[in-house]
Order: sequence, then C-alpha cells, then structure tokens
Amino acid sequence: MGNTSKYLRPVYDPNTNVIVFIGFSLLQIVAIDISQQTFTANAQITLSWDVKIWNVTDQFPSKITVPASKVWTPDIGILNGVNTLANPNWQKIFPVEIRFEPRHTRMIWFIQDVFTVSCDIDMTWFPIDQQTCSIKIGSVSKEIDQVDIHTNDQHVCTNKIHSSTEFILVDKAVNLTTHQRAFYKTELRQAVVQFDIQRNPHYYYANIVVPCMLLSAMSLMSLCLPPESGEKISLQITILLSYVVFLLLVSDITPHTSTVSILTWYLISIIGVSFTALLGTIFSLWLFHHTDESRMPTWLKYFLFKVLGCLLCSKNAMSQTIHFISSPKDGHAMSHLVTMMKTTNKCKHDMRQANCNDFSYGENVLKNIFLLLDELLRVKYKSQEESAAVKLVSMEWYRASILIDHLLFRTVLVTLIFINAGLTVLFFAGRQPDINNLNSSCHE
Repeated sequence: MGNTSKYLRPVYDPNTNVIVFIGFSLLQIVAIDISQQTFTANAQITLSWDVKIWNVTDQFPSKITVPASKVWTPDIGILNGVNTLANPNWQKIFPVEIRFEPRHTRMIWFIQDVFTVSCDIDMTWFPIDQQTCSIKIGSVSKEIDQVDIHTNDQHVCTNKIHSSTEFILVDKAVNLTTHQRAFYKTELRQAVVQFDIQRNPHYYYANIVVPCMLLSAMSLMSLCLPPESGEKISLQITILLSYVVFLLLVSDITPHTSTVSILTWYLISIIGVSFTALLGTIFSLWLFHHTDESRMPTWLKYFLFKVLGCLLCSKNAMSQTIHFISSPKDGHAMSHLVTMMKTTNKCKHDMRQANCNDFSYGENVLKNIFLLLDELLRVKYKSQEESAAVKLVSMEWYRASILIDHLLFRTVLVTLIFINAGLTVLFFAGRQPDINNLNSSCHE
C-alpha cells in the first residue's frame, strides 16, 4: 500500500481501465421545486472497485478503514447537479473501507448526501401530476478506457426510505448510458437513476378544490334568491372575487411558463361559470325592474315564453300572465246605469201624479245629472282599465325575469356538476405504486 499513489489508478497496465460498481440507495424524497425545476433527494451512493497491485498475505486483516484522502478514489460526481458536480467534502467526511481477499482487494466507499439535480417538470396535470426525474452519476473527467461505470443491479434500494407526505414513489430504475463530452470527442459512461414520482393531491384537494366547490354551491344558491332581496349581484361579485384569490394562490406556486395546469383550468372554468351567472342575473334584474310602460317586443316575448318555456317545461308561462289580472266587467257599470234610469223614471211618474208645473224643468235637470254621473263612471272605469293594462305589462316582465332565473339555475347546476365531478375523478384515480418493485432488496 505504501508504494501506491493516490493520484494514480490502481492498475498494472496503464491501458487497463478501472471498473467502478455503483449502488444507489434512496433514503428520502426531500422536495420538487416547481419554480426552480429541481429535484432534491437524500440518498446514499456506494462505490466499489478492485485493486490488484497489492500482494495480499495472511498477515493482512480482513478489512480496514482509511481516510478517502489517503487512497485513490474515482472522481465520481452528479453530472446533472445544480450547484457542483462533486462535493469536495466527501473525501474528508466519508472514509474508504478496504476488504482484503485472496486474489484481489475490494475498495468500498459509501457516500451519503442531499443531491439537488435539474429536472424538467411538466405542470400540465398539476396537482395530480407524475414527474420523471433522474440522477446521473459518472466520472467527471475520466473516459471509458480509464474509468468504466457498472451497476450492481438494475434496481434502486428503497428499504431505508422515509415516506414523504407530499410525494409518492411510483417506479424506479437504473440504466447505463454513454455520452460524449461537449468539447471533446471522448465518451464517458454514466449511471442514470430514474424515478417516477407522483404528487399526493389530497392537500390541494382539501385546501383549494373543496373551498371552490363550496363557493360554487353558494354561487348556485344565490340564483335562488328572490329579485326583491337586492343582494343577488353583490353576493355573486363577492364569490367571483374569492375565485380570483384562489387563482392567485395557484399562480404563486406554479412556474411562470406557457403551460397551464389542470387546477388553473378548473379555476378559470368556474370563474367563467360564475361570471356568466352574474351577467344573467343582471339581465334578469333588468327585466324585473323594467319601469317602461311599453309592452314587451313580440320577438322577445316569443323567445322567452315559447322557446325558453318549452326548454324549461313551462309551456303555460304566457297564459299565466294573460289571465293574471282580469279587466273590470261592463255589467258593473251597466247596473249603475240601470239603477239611475229606474230612479229617473220614478221621479218622472211622481211629478206627473203631482201635476207639477216645473216638470219639464226637473226632467232636464235629471238628464243633466244622469249624463254627468255617466261620464264620471266612464272616466273611473277607463282609469281602472289603464291601470290593469300597466299591471299586465309589468307581470309579463316579471315572468320573463323568472324564466331567466330558472334557465341560469339549471345551466349553472349542470355545468358545475360536470366540472367538479370530473376533477374529483381525476384526483382519486391516480396510478398506484408497485409495492413489489419498490421493496427491492439492496446489494452491496
């Protein structure tokens, strides 16, 4: 051991490469930073290689531990690391275990660290997304003819993994790939440890989706308020602003890219439904508070009471307004006139029986009184007829506003059920991890 240098590869022939076996053990999924597009994991890397230049005798112990700075170690690093390729403190912290065997000497180096690597995160299905991130392990500067990378097996050890509350490990694999250096036509070997990670959506469902569902139910119930309450528009504006607040919360935790997540589309959809309900409510209240005495246009009456009436199963909507207020009967006025005629005839008969000299004068007075009373009655009933016509027109506008409210309620109800039920199915129909594959055994 004393004749070897830590700067030279432990081989007899300089043209012979050193085969380094890599084992990977995942301990914990720390975080996935969406905005920085990084994946952080706590893991242990096991490096092992053979040294054949030492003459092992029976006087050697079975194994010893020496500082990594005293022997040759492969320049292994994280090729897709965010900060640095290799941590210089590894040689200071983690020693190398030397196992002496009859024909060769096995060097084992255990490295444990928190690795942060770059990862392309697709936010289309956030928060029910499944991401694929990888940790690329290989020699930083040595080519294949100097240092070759092999793996102990094709599995990642997860026996010591600590469960994460936010992420679920769905699948894992280790693959060997070869890549060329950027500025040199040399090939380097690397081990790619790949993870399929699924986000646990229950937090987002309980803190964002469920409150939005309750707000959508409140928006639906606001359509049931009577027009006389005067609080329909203010309530719906408040609900619309609450949706905007949730949309801002989601935009803060997602990266500012062109990709729009499914949660953002959900919030935009229910905001659109709420905005449509607000516009429909404004139109309905305009119909209800219509103060113009002009009658409803024929085309609008046909569309509301015929077309919408058929769609909403309210075919008798128009007939309900026609007979709502009955006009005053002419028989009532005629009874007054008949009574006055009888009174006049009786007066004439009494005057004739009394041989009254002023009979002609009295008859003229009674006629004038009769004509005056008749004119007063006509003016009175004409005023009542005009008032009844105004009420009839107002009732038509009122029935129109009620039909608009019914249409809004049914449309919003069906749309919200479709949106909320679809998102709920997507949240709880995610891929389940393969337990047999995850609980793979670990090999040194």
